[in-house]
Amino acid sequence: MTNVYYHTGDIIACIKHDTGEWQYNLIEGTITSRKTGKPIPTYLNNGYLFTTVHHLGRAVNIPVHRAIYAVALGIRNIPLDYSLEVDHINHIRTDNRIANLRLIPHKENCQNSLPRRRLTEEAKTALVKSYATGRCTIELLSMEYNCSRQTVQRLLRAAGYIRGKR
Repeated sequence: MTNVYYHTGDIIACIKHDTGEWQYNLIEGTITSRKTGKPIPTYLNNGYLFTTVHHLGRAVNIPVHRAIYAVALGIRNIPLDYSLEVDHINHIRTDNRIANLRLIPHKENCQNSLPRRRLTEEAKTALVKSYATGRCTIELLSMEYNCSRQTVQRLLRAAGYIRGKR
C-alpha cells in the first residue's frame, strides 16, 4: 500500500467543514464561523487571504482559496500531485469564488502572472488622499489599486505620511 499525502491545510479545511465549524459559500468565495456567523479572521500575505487555525497543538496557516477549493472538490477528489496549484483565473488573489479557481501545474501558474502594472499619477494622488482621509488602510489600498503593500508604503512615504525605515 502506498502512502497518501495531502496538504495539511486542505485536510483541516475539510474537517472544519465536516464538523460544521466553518460554513462555506462557494459562490461568493467566503468562509464564516458557525459560532459567530461572521467571516473567519483572515490576513493578507503577498496578496492572498490566509487564516490561521490551531490544530493538534500547532498553528497552521491556510490559504483561503485552497480551503474553498478543497471543500468544493472533496478531499478524496483532489489530485495528489504536489506540482498542481490552485490558480485565480482572473488574477485577483482575493477573489476566492469557486468559479474563479482552477487547478493547474506550477510551471503553467508561473507563466500565468500578469505584467507589473504602473499606477497613473491620478491613481497615486487618489491613493494618497484615501489614506490621508483615514478611509483606507494600507492593505485595503493595495487590494483596491492592485499593487503591493510595499508600493503603497513607498507612495505614502514620499508624500510624508509614513516615516522612513530605521
